[in-house]
Amino acid sequence: MKTGYWKKITALLCAAALILPGCGAKAKEEAPAQETAQPAAEEQGTQDAAAAQDAAAQAESTEEKPEQEPVKVRHEDGYYYIGILQQADHESLTRAVEGFMAGMEEYYDENVVFDYRTADGTREDCDRIVKTFISDKDDMIIVAGTRALESAADATTTIPIIGLAVTDFIMCGAVSSYSEPDRNVTGISDLPPMQTTKEVLESFVPEGGKVGFVLSSDEVNSAFQCGFVEEYLTEDGVSYGEYLVDSDAAVEEVLRKASAECSVLYLPADNRLAVHMDLVKKVSLETKVPVMTSDEWMCRNGGLITVTIDMDVLGRRASEMAYNILEYAWMAKLDDDEYDDRGDITMMSVDRVRDTMAVKYNPEMADALGWTNSEGYAAVEMPESYEEAAPEEETSEETSEETTADEAAAEENG
Repeated sequence: MKTGYWKKITALLCAAALILPGCGAKAKEEAPAQETAQPAAEEQGTQDAAAAQDAAAQAESTEEKPEQEPVKVRHEDGYYYIGILQQADHESLTRAVEGFMAGMEEYYDENVVFDYRTADGTREDCDRIVKTFISDKDDMIIVAGTRALESAADATTTIPIIGLAVTDFIMCGAVSSYSEPDRNVTGISDLPPMQTTKEVLESFVPEGGKVGFVLSSDEVNSAFQCGFVEEYLTEDGVSYGEYLVDSDAAVEEVLRKASAECSVLYLPADNRLAVHMDLVKKVSLETKVPVMTSDEWMCRNGGLITVTIDMDVLGRRASEMAYNILEYAWMAKLDDDEYDDRGDITMMSVDRVRDTMAVKYNPEMADALGWTNSEGYAAVEMPESYEEAAPEEETSEETSEETTADEAAAEENG
């Protein structure tokens, strides 16, 4: 029994020994096949991905790229974001900016967000604000004033820039052509009609008199504007001189020197002088020398007469440019059948608003200087300080009317 039992056990063990090595060998033989198949699939996938990347790169290299990347489409939140830089705090620039914002709100209702900032008049502060707009990835930058335009134009070649209240875009280096700027800058010039300016200015020059051009030494657009008028005066044989202001502290001194030597002073759309019209008014009243400005708001704060343009209209027309850029810039990338260049800022001409020109005068200064408005010019809109007395007059009229009504009622009852 025991011998037979152990013989059976021995036989079973031998059979197991024969079967197990076969199974083990088969498993080892199949494993390399699986391992080989997996790297092969991975390798094939890598090759396919590389081929796709090569094809995409080749397509991108053959695709014609525009000179300027289009602005972003409206953000997912439904808004456009526009940075607005006003070079300094004076009314003409403010009026242009307000006109622009009003125009944009007519196009977009409340779906446009403005980051409206006013610099202190220096290039450094303008640079600082522009960097903020770029960092915020604004869709567009609006600039009011020459230094503001210079800062933005030097800082970005991709974000669309529209200039307001800039006299000459070429002189300040922002564009190379008015008809086709060929870069990310366009706008509306505030240059008034120079022929009309010359004619009005000469009417204040007596026989043998002299015109004094007062302007900032560092504002290229002021020099450009004065140069225009000077050429006309030269042709007409009228004497003139330039009086340069190199700092805020020098404004009054230069004004007094010019007034002592000239019959009439001419002030261009100069940002430094615009914020010191209180001094202009003071010197003009003391010396009895009239001042002509190229800006209505400078005139109403101390000038006698101006040949001006409507800054509100200027701003609104700039909003038309902005709308076309925001809505249609992407279409400049399309094929010929769908191509539309109305939003292509590189081909958007720098414009003017000569059709809004008007000659206006300051009635307060006219009375103080003894000047008669024989040509029938329109009066400028006077500052609020001059209108503060109006409510008192209205009150007195109302009181008078009430008194009269009371008297009439008393008579009727009596």
